Parts: sequence; structure tokens; C-alpha cells
Amino acid sequence: EDGFTYFEQLNDQIHHYNKSGSAAVTQTGIGEIAIGLSFSHDILRKGKSAGYPVQLSFPKEGTGYEIGAMAMIKNGGQRQKAEKFMDFYVTTVGQSILLDHYRVPLNPDVDIPDHLIAREDVTLADFDPARAALDQKKTIERWKNTVER
Repeated sequence: EDGFTYFEQLNDQIHHYNKSGSAAVTQTGIGEIAIGLSFSHDILRKGKSAGYPVQLSFPKEGTGYEIGAMAMIKNGGQRQKAEKFMDFYVTTVGQSILLDHYRVPLNPDVDIPDHLIAREDVTLADFDPARAALDQKKTIERWKNTVER
């Protein structure tokens, strides 16, 4: 409830809501908007590494997060190849591929370079992904009703 109350008050100060999660990085970088919200890996990849004068910051109260996932399709065929790929992707070599895309690997044996933000350097919001999945449609509908212009 507090979050929706906050966004109701903030909404009048929002220039526009992007359809793309990373568009705000470029828009901020070229000075079209003063503040943009985006995923941290997009800010680092499309902003800082591209030379835009953008600054990455996180709310001190905590920030949301996502964990990239993999899954096999039941009866999808080529199960052995899928299992082999999944086994590879959690190794240090497989997880190191994420670094090229400015994403933080979850394998603790992968060294995080200085230009990325390590998981332990960020306060994460208390988040229940199972509940979020159950409430997704209701939350999206409420969001649209809260910010619709």
C-alpha cells in the first residue's frame, strides 16, 4: 500500500513511462530526462561503458532484483544436451560469460570485476517471488490504474 501511495504522489513528476527497460539509460545520457530507472546492468552497459555521464545508484532502503533462470521443456527433446548446457552454465567458465553482459554471476567462485556491482554491495528489498507471481496480474492492473494519464 505504501508503495502505491508513493507512486500516486510521484506520478505527476514522471515525464513518461518507457516500454523498454533500458531506454531511460540513453534518454538520461543525452539529457532528455534527469533521472531514469533501469536495470543496473543496462546502466553500466548502455550508459557508463558507452561514455554517457550517468551515475548508478540504489535506494538505501533496498532495491528489487531478478535472477536469470534456465529451464528445460518437458518432452522437448535433446534432454542430454540441455542438461549438459545447464551443467556448464553454472560452472565458473559458464558464469564468467555473464560478465561480458554486465551481469553479476551467482557462482561465488567467479571474480567480480571492479566495474560491476557485487551482490553483497547492494541492499536487496524483501521480496517473495512466488507471491509476486501469484499477484502479477492484479499488481499490473493496479499499476496501470495508478499511473495512467
